Amino acid sequence: MKGSSRRLTLGAGAVLSGFMLSALPYLMADDALAIPAWSRKYDTNCQMCHTAVFPRLNVYGERFLANGYQNPDDVPDGDTQGKSAMGDLLNLDTNPGHWLTARLNLTPFAYETNAQTVEGKLADKFTIGNSNWLQLFVAGSITKNTSIYIENEFSADGFHQAWFYMGLHNLGNSPWANLQIGRLSPVIFAPYPDRLPQLPAISKGVMRLKSSDGKGEASLDLRSPRFGLQYYGHSGPVTLYAGLTPGADKPTNAANNPGYWAGLRLWLPEGKSKTLGGSSIGIHYDAGTDTKSAATDSLRENAYYRIMPGVNLRYRDKLDVQAVYVIAHEDNRTLAAVDRELDYGGIRAVGTWFLNDRWSLGAHYDNSSVSDEVDKALLPEYHFLFIPVVTYSWRENFRISLYPGLDLRDVDSDAKNHTVFFNIRTSI
Repeated sequence: MKGSSRRLTLGAGAVLSGFMLSALPYLMADDALAIPAWSRKYDTNCQMCHTAVFPRLNVYGERFLANGYQNPDDVPDGDTQGKSAMGDLLNLDTNPGHWLTARLNLTPFAYETNAQTVEGKLADKFTIGNSNWLQLFVAGSITKNTSIYIENEFSADGFHQAWFYMGLHNLGNSPWANLQIGRLSPVIFAPYPDRLPQLPAISKGVMRLKSSDGKGEASLDLRSPRFGLQYYGHSGPVTLYAGLTPGADKPTNAANNPGYWAGLRLWLPEGKSKTLGGSSIGIHYDAGTDTKSAATDSLRENAYYRIMPGVNLRYRDKLDVQAVYVIAHEDNRTLAAVDRELDYGGIRAVGTWFLNDRWSLGAHYDNSSVSDEVDKALLPEYHFLFIPVVTYSWRENFRISLYPGLDLRDVDSDAKNHTVFFNIRTSI
């Protein structure tokens, strides 16, 4: 497809998407409301813990999470809220709606330029009806200050468990003593966790680059789930966290590949600013060793580290901006017999302007690159801008988004991978 035809097709797709986005509220019945688990349990709306456009947490939601999915402003209620006493030592929540939620992610259509090879040449790609995944999300309190969090995900490629862990909270009645154990997120308490993100349909980017290019026995990126143990503490304007992982998807296979991380987040003191309340800055450090068993020589290793300063700016519940800068080093990215060092970095930034409780405009920027021309073969540049991402919240638990994306790489126009897609996310 030539450049002019491609632009015409992208434009037509954008117009069609905008029409569908505007018309959808009128095409759907307006008499049903499905409320996710914690809304049912606490008899409140989604915006108690989320921004006007889910899944992004608001400040209260972040405090609720850190407190073990319990009311952060009162005595922890994990043993009593919504539960019935079955004896002196047993309280159970017998209402599955209090701890079970189904979440659906659909991409009705997507158009990408130069996204496939046909007869030896790059060609555009048009996809219709992609049901990305269905998640059965189970979470809540086992008892006071003891919680679980589990995501079971079904997709066209099969089934897997993404995040599942147990939380032990307020040990010794101290907010500085909390533990998470299981397959967990190392950056969930950072200013930009890339977990419950503002624009959830964007998956690529610098925070998702794996050590050893994903070819080692313990290849990890910055944000994806991993087996391990994480400590965190929080009080007032300070949050601290640190964790340890065996370093692979299956912990029994990674006894010699440990990794660790640590972070600090500083919040604007509560009550100091009504304008910027909930804003924060922080820094995250992540390091480990990746390995690969070679048939002809000794075990190959790649020691790596990543430093990620970040910021979150919230303005009057109308603007939410998150950004990080990643600095990374790997001793032997190729896991070759002769070490091949790599230094790289990048920016990941996202912002949302909430026009009202239903409409929002967003933007997402992502760049990853290396400074040395010789090393570009080890890490091809990723440089993308999604703008404007238009989201309509038909219900608090039903978001409809249009994502137009521009490939900003310095390459020939016939190789750029521009995209526009329509995404629906909902939960019940």
